[in-house]
Amino acid sequence: MQILILAAGKSSRIYSKIGFNKCLIEIKKDLTIIKKLILDLEYYNLKKIYISVGFNKDKIINHLKDKKNINFIHNKEFNSTGIVHSMINGLCNMKEQNTLVIYSDIVFNKILISRIKKLKAKNITLPVLYNWLKVWEQRGQNIQEDAENLIIQGHKIVEIGTKIKELNNVKYQYMGLVYIPKNFITKLKDKYKNCQKNIDMTSFLNFLNKKDFLLKPLKYSGEWYEIDNYKDLINFNKIINN
Repeated sequence: MQILILAAGKSSRIYSKIGFNKCLIEIKKDLTIIKKLILDLEYYNLKKIYISVGFNKDKIINHLKDKKNINFIHNKEFNSTGIVHSMINGLCNMKEQNTLVIYSDIVFNKILISRIKKLKAKNITLPVLYNWLKVWEQRGQNIQEDAENLIIQGHKIVEIGTKIKELNNVKYQYMGLVYIPKNFITKLKDKYKNCQKNIDMTSFLNFLNKKDFLLKPLKYSGEWYEIDNYKDLINFNKIINN
């Protein structure tokens, strides 16, 4: 399994406060989000690691200069495109192998990587967070504004990325990881041609879902946190310092 970490964006919701890419936020002394992620991947002997870079790419590359197994892929259109474009651009510059796509602003227990590594899935699989309401409470976010629908029926995801209408129906949340079997790589590239270049990830996944792509959930209830804005960062620092 190869890895594609998405770190090309400007992090506009938080950049004005911190002045650097979110993936370079320290979660412990001398340990940034992206370094923790890479160390966790290496722990499970996952060494085919690619990182999509764009905004301030040299800072990320320099930060990881001691990691010789990292391949950087430049999204030259990062200013006018979205996270899905970074993913597709990355996949176009990688071999067609089973691929785990990971956001660069999330922190989670590395045991999840072990579970994904063991997957024999033949369909696109999304790790989904069960204890998400507790996490949203920790983040201090407005559920109706920030959270999105993720509806599971049986063993498949039937809706993702839309506005929540009935909170009681939403048992899980998308976590910022996507497992793509190698036989779906070309299909994803082809479907993206029909989308706007700034489409967000959950809208793209919902689009795939409506195009008869089967999206499977991998249910998870361990540690997970997303640093999307400055409020997230403040609350995250409170959590790790308690």
